[in-house]
Amino acid sequence: MRENGFEVMAYADDLAITGNGRCNIRRAIKIVEGWTIKAKMKINKNKSGIMIMKKKAGRKRKGE
Repeated sequence: MRENGFEVMAYADDLAITGNGRCNIRRAIKIVEGWTIKAKMKINKNKSGIMIMKKKAGRKRKGE
């Protein structure tokens, strides 16, 4: 799914979604929600969260 701007990784009953930008993450969540409905599973929103990470500009070395 990386070509769609996101990637889903799963292990046992844990799931992680990574992606480039909010739109891609939202699309991935919609796909996962649809899959859980088909599989008759439920997402525990109390155990779920979103972490946004941004790249910081690199630090310049002395003399650059």
